[in-house]
Parts: sequence; structure tokens; C-alpha cells
Amino acid sequence: MKGALVERWNHNLRNPMDLEAFSGVEVSLCTRNARRRRLLHLLGSPTMHNYLRGISFSWISESCGYAYLKALRSPKHFRRFWKGLTSEHLDNFGDAISKCLDALEETGMDDDSREIRGLWVESFDTEGDSDGESDNGSGRGEKSTPPPYTAVTQAYTNFFEEWVVTLYRSEHTWAGFLENSEASLTMAILGTNCLDFDHGGYGRRCSQPQVKPASSTRVIKGYPVFQTSLQINSSLLNDSKLKLEPVSNGQTTVWDAKELKKDTSFCLGDHGSLKVLTAASRTCPVIMEWNGVKSETERGEECCYQ
Repeated sequence: MKGALVERWNHNLRNPMDLEAFSGVEVSLCTRNARRRRLLHLLGSPTMHNYLRGISFSWISESCGYAYLKALRSPKHFRRFWKGLTSEHLDNFGDAISKCLDALEETGMDDDSREIRGLWVESFDTEGDSDGESDNGSGRGEKSTPPPYTAVTQAYTNFFEEWVVTLYRSEHTWAGFLENSEASLTMAILGTNCLDFDHGGYGRRCSQPQVKPASSTRVIKGYPVFQTSLQINSSLLNDSKLKLEPVSNGQTTVWDAKELKKDTSFCLGDHGSLKVLTAASRTCPVIMEWNGVKSETERGEECCYQ
């Protein structure tokens, strides 16, 4: 599915609705916590902004570059923006997106190693200071300032380094949950947002200086977590575990996970199984542990109901 998406945009079969899918993953360079994001969010991130600057992408005008980044802030805004473009601007903005998707195609789940890879593009000014570092030298993610959207109207004096960072399964135990298929895909970036999360000993908080991904040797306590939401086929669920709840004035329904109890588990078919570690509270969503299907003989054991 990932290759098909990239090919469509490379051959001018460009549908902006493709970019509203939650097929992106943002990983914190600081804590390594991660969350699902729309592809629109990835394209509008400082990482992909740096990528376009690093390859010296040519905008029709400087104001076009600014308008592009501004439009990516919300799906509704981007749909309206795309609909009002002239054919010349459609080509220019479509080419920018196509270039980014080409780079992001190398990210996500690696079919051989079965580990997640994310794109990180670092910007340095003429004094060698990185956009992933703070002025006081601590480098903590919450102190860093991403390149502002208005930077596209300024003269480029920065230089850039591009990394494809491997997130090892031994640390990111949820990685297999993002396996590519004919119906789903994952593209991933690293960013300077901390994505702090620490509840009941699960997750990580920003507490140590950042270092470059390729040379990281620091030891961090805890395991990173992955924030997402699921649309689960009702045939895989027991009615006693999840309840359907109407939302949007009854126009649609969602699974209500507030009543899930600790140690409840349920099968996701070929996608493995989930087990509740802590029930939902007023300040924290449900925390679950994911287990993949290791083999045909173990599938029944991995996915059994409790």
C-alpha cells in the first residue's frame, strides 16, 4: 500500500484525501515515545520542512512555501486550500508532497528486520547550532524551538543532515503492531516534541539531554509507549469487553474502553492481541500491552480470550 501511494503521487494521480489517513507515526527524539498522526501532520512537521529545504526544493514563490505549510495544519483547511489552487500551483505543491513521500517511503516497518525506521532531518545554522538543541546547551526537547513557518521567506543559510533512524524492537516492543499490509501503511519521522508520558511506571518523561540518534549511548529508564486509537472489527470482540457508544449526536459510534478491567485481553486476528495493564481513569486512557502472533502453532495461545 505504501508503494502504491507513492506511485500515485509521482504520476500525478494526486488525491488530497490520501493525506488525511492516520498512516503517520511521530517519534520523540527525546523520550522515544510515539503517537499516530495523519500524513498531513508529518508533511507539515519541522522534519519534512527541513527535508524540502535540504534538497533545495523550488517553490513558485516564497509566499507559496509559507501557504503550503500553513495549509497542512488541518485537514479541513488543506481540502479548501487544494480545491482553490490553479493548475500551476497544483503541480508545484503536488511535487513538494511527492518528494516528501519519496523520502518517507524508506521509513516505517522494515520487512526484513521487522523494526521501525524514522526520518530525522537536522538543521544547523552557520555557527553549527542544531534545531534539536537549546540555547543553554541542555538540548532537552521542550526547550528546543522548531523552525518557524515564516522561515521559508528568509534566506537559507542553514545546512542539513538527514538520518534514517532504526527503532529497535527490544526497546519499542509495539513496533510489530505497525506492520505494513495491503490495507495499511506506516511512514515515520522523529521530532523534537518530548511527548512526555509516565503513568504507573509505563512510558518515559524528558529528563536527560538529547544526543544525535546515530551516536546515542545514554541509558533511559522505562520503555517508550505508543499512543493510538483502534477501529476494531466487532466480530473479533466479546460484547462484555467493549461497548459501542454513539457520538457526534448519534451520527457515528465508537468503542467505549472506559469499563475495561485490568488483565482483560482480546484478539486482533493476524494483528496479535492486546492485554489491559491499567484501566482508564479521568487523567489517563487505557494502557495496553500488545503481543504479536509468533507462529501458526502459537496463534491460539497468543490470542486466547481471558
